[in-house]
Amino acid sequence: MTIKNYWDLPKVKKTLKTDEAFILSLLSTCLGKEYRSETCSVEDYQLGKEAFSLFFKFHEQLDYADKCWASILDLCVMSLNEFVKVEDYEEVLKKILEVKYTFSIDLSLVEYIFFQTDCCTNGLLPLITQILEKNRMEGSFTNYMMYQSIYDMTDELKLAKQVADYFTYLEKFRTREQIMQSHLNDFIISSMGRLPDTYIDELLKLYPIDLNSVSFSDCARFQVTEKILEIANRRGIYYPLETVEKAIVDIYYTRSSYNTIKYIMEHYNLDIYEIEKRTKFFSRFLGSLLRYDINTEQLKSNIETIFPNSPIEWKKLASIHDGINEITERIISLVQTCCERPSGEELLYLRECFTPNIFDLNVMVRSLSNATPACSLTLYNLTMYSEDEKLSDHMDRMLNEQDFSHFTGIDFANYGPSDPRYLVAVYRFVHQ
Repeated sequence: MTIKNYWDLPKVKKTLKTDEAFILSLLSTCLGKEYRSETCSVEDYQLGKEAFSLFFKFHEQLDYADKCWASILDLCVMSLNEFVKVEDYEEVLKKILEVKYTFSIDLSLVEYIFFQTDCCTNGLLPLITQILEKNRMEGSFTNYMMYQSIYDMTDELKLAKQVADYFTYLEKFRTREQIMQSHLNDFIISSMGRLPDTYIDELLKLYPIDLNSVSFSDCARFQVTEKILEIANRRGIYYPLETVEKAIVDIYYTRSSYNTIKYIMEHYNLDIYEIEKRTKFFSRFLGSLLRYDINTEQLKSNIETIFPNSPIEWKKLASIHDGINEITERIISLVQTCCERPSGEELLYLRECFTPNIFDLNVMVRSLSNATPACSLTLYNLTMYSEDEKLSDHMDRMLNEQDFSHFTGIDFANYGPSDPRYLVAVYRFVHQ
């Protein structure tokens, strides 16, 4: 029988019914005293003890012992202090330190130590550090538990110190540059964008960070561009336009995106047409308005952040990149979305804020199918038949001049636009 048959950590752990049985049998074997629990069956406890006895006796002959020791260390850090005194915990760690050969430890364990255990306050960190420094740290950085700490936070200053201490500790195993490459444009900018200035000021005091290396594409991803610009400007850092405008290129727009465009206009002295020429923002801006549960106040706020004092000259903006067809489709989609609202108030606002009038016959007929009754009538009254004549005026004149009383159809799709019955069907559909 090979040694592999005597003890196989993964197999034993799956066989035992609880992690507790695994932990208590490890403690009993490692420290030579009984650790029992009412919730741990005698059968599981004895099986675990037998397995660990064989492992400690033969581990130097196992070709996979390094993985077993790494698992034992993980178990100690993640669970052991739930069941035993710190002194006993320390004894187990000393046993791990005494192992004659090295093994691989996943770098993510360091994050767990700092954000999920009391190791930093109960005196065990120096011993754990010796184990980590003796062995091989592998794997990549993680940040799940760091993010969780934001949600669990009760003290901004305490969290800032915890994060700074963690980054400082990581420098034992990775360079500062490697740490920043992984965390600056992820957890750091995200946490600074969400948390108050007390956290930000304390973190930057304890662990100075080069904000010149911030990625504004990532700031946009976390919707924190405006806050990061404010933090940097307060510290005398002013980014080149080429850096900031990355926050509004090739992304889905949010409220943060609108504020970034406003910032660019105010701080780089660019008008909206120059920004469109550089970034092609207008199509994305229109598309973003569809993603909200639109009401008039929200629609106004979103639009007026970028177009505060004048109507949107949409054809002029569309012509900058020969995008009239794309922009027209975006506008139709926006109108269709507003037509699903009950009152038609949003449509009235769109009429005010776009020039020239966006409501023509094409926009109207493509929007009627899902329109509420109020919106259908509003849409009809806003639509232009030609540049100089409203559809409602044209229809009044047409119905006065010709008798269509015999025609009652409302399915305008059955007729071509040149057929008079087409407009009459539209009229009847709206007024049914």
